[in-house]
Amino acid sequence: MTSATDVARRVVTSEAPIPKSQLRIYMPVDGPFWHQEEMLATEKADCIISVTPEILARYKPLGKPMMQINHGVAREFLDQHNGHKSNGLTKVGYSGSLVRSDLDFDVFLKVISSHPNLQFEFWGEKDFRKSSIHLPQDVTERTKNFLETLSGLPNVKMHGPVSPAELARGIGQMDALLICYSIKNDQNHHKVLEYLGTGKVIVSNYLSSYERDYPGLIEMVSSKDHNNDLPELFERVMTSLSIYNSDEKQEARRNFAKSHSYSNNILRIQEFVNSRVFGNKVPNI
Repeated sequence: MTSATDVARRVVTSEAPIPKSQLRIYMPVDGPFWHQEEMLATEKADCIISVTPEILARYKPLGKPMMQINHGVAREFLDQHNGHKSNGLTKVGYSGSLVRSDLDFDVFLKVISSHPNLQFEFWGEKDFRKSSIHLPQDVTERTKNFLETLSGLPNVKMHGPVSPAELARGIGQMDALLICYSIKNDQNHHKVLEYLGTGKVIVSNYLSSYERDYPGLIEMVSSKDHNNDLPELFERVMTSLSIYNSDEKQEARRNFAKSHSYSNNILRIQEFVNSRVFGNKVPNI
């Protein structure tokens, strides 16, 4: 298997320009994919920062200073806890593109169809012909079938792509939030902090980063191999929703999200750079 070091050595002499600066930070949040530009940026970087140890481990052979940091969350998602009352209708939300093959289609649909008394609301891409992620010809038939089935369910409302402010207002009106990826996508997701900013309970597939580093924040299945237990977990949470959404639990979730605001994460990165990259000898940047 080609290593990061081998690829980097092949591309380091590339003519692709890397802007000159006092500090070069490379921050992958997915992959690596071993693209030429990616590896050139990695080789020229002074340090590497990422959101999971699994990603950082792939770059360890390069011997760069490395830092793990959680995703950041925008201010809009930290101000949406204004005492929402559902008026008897329990709402479950999901944000993110639905035009993707790594969602667990079968479990997703089982959860929704098994709870006709709940309203499920979705924000994100829903039309594979207008996706910003995939060309129409690259979207799988299973994905297309999932989108068609989902849009036809009577307890589903699909908002489509919206602005960050609209998304924050929307998920802030939910009683619970859902994550349902196939188990291969089990590390960390940006939406988690946006969800936590609402304070509401999150029901999810297994997420290695949160299970390991932040236990108790998310109600997730324990299996690293499948999501078979997710419908049962969802049912258990919905049956005792007032317990899972107690004032104490909501406050803990919001406080965690606030601690990972973009401004707080910048301070963490600054401290890392000062101590690990510059050795507390900070140049004028």
